Amino acid sequence: MLTSRLALSAVALLVVAGCTSASSNRNYRVEELNEESQRIAASERQCIEAATKRANDERSKLETTHDKESGQQILVINQRRSQELSQCESVADQENEELSAREQAEYEREAQEEKARATMISVIASQPAWH
Repeated sequence: MLTSRLALSAVALLVVAGCTSASSNRNYRVEELNEESQRIAASERQCIEAATKRANDERSKLETTHDKESGQQILVINQRRSQELSQCESVADQENEELSAREQAEYEREAQEEKARATMISVIASQPAWH
């Protein structure tokens, strides 16, 4: 009888240790997701800055000449910049969608683990106490 009680106590300790470990892992995974989100935002900013700088540099070179051809080239530069900016946003959107999908899968996995822990705890709690 004492053995059964010790076994239940050991299982309870393992569940508690698992909960602590799961919480630590969850915090680590949340931090990883936050860092990835920040990386995506920084990458998008760099892409936008590079496209804008490139367009500004090209326009600056052309603005010294005031002929009809340079005006058309500036329009082309502006269109190219708009396309590049759209591409920067598109890449960031795609990466954010992938990150959201991973985050959703993580939350679902955590919910399943939490449900399994709760079930285990209720099973342990429902065991008769042996004296």
